[in-house]
Amino acid sequence: MRHMKVFALLALLVGFFSNAHAAPIGFNSFYDYSTWASAETYGGTTVSSVDGSQQTLTLMEPDSFPFTPWAPQEFTFSHVVSSAGTVSFDWAFNAEVDACCSGLNFYVNGTLYTLTGGNFGDPYHWDGAVTSGTFSIGVNAGDTIKFAAFSADSCCGPTTNTISNFEAPASDVPEPQTLALLSMGAMGFVASRRKKAKN
Repeated sequence: MRHMKVFALLALLVGFFSNAHAAPIGFNSFYDYSTWASAETYGGTTVSSVDGSQQTLTLMEPDSFPFTPWAPQEFTFSHVVSSAGTVSFDWAFNAEVDACCSGLNFYVNGTLYTLTGGNFGDPYHWDGAVTSGTFSIGVNAGDTIKFAAFSADSCCGPTTNTISNFEAPASDVPEPQTLALLSMGAMGFVASRRKKAKN
C-alpha cells in the first residue's frame, strides 16, 4: 500500500510540474514563427526571419524610401497570448549601418515599451549603434504582444533587431503525456484509498 501511495504522489507531482513548465521555448509550439502577423505602416516590404530551431527572430527596420514616405514608420510582428503568465526575451539592436533614428519597441495591447532608440512619440532618438538587453512583463490570456522595428526616415540602410530566449505562457490545456500522468496518479490514489477502506 505504501508503494501505491508513493507512486500516486510522484505521478501527480510529475504531472503538475510538467504542465507548469510547458511554456514554449523560442518561436515554436503555440507561438510558432508562421503564426505571427506582420505589418508595415505604409505597406512597404517587410523582412523577418528565424533560425533553424526557431530560437532567434530577426526583424529588419523599414528601409523602403523613396517607395514609401520619408516619415516615421514601423515593421511590426504580433501574436495573441495563449494564457496568463509572463512574456520574457533578450533583445539585440544593431544600427551600425545607420545609427540615426532607429528603434526597437515592444507593445502589449497597444501600450508602448521602448526597448531602445526612437518611437512614434520620440522619433529622432537613438541610444547608440549597438545595444542589447532583457525584457519581461506579465500578460493575460488574449493580450496582443507586438515587436516593432522603428524607423524615423525609412532610409539609409536597415537596422538589424534580434529576439532570443523568448518565453511566453503556454495554453492551460495539459499536454497528452501530462494528462496520462495525472490519470495514473489519480487511479493510484483511489486504489490506495479503497484498500485502506477495506482494512
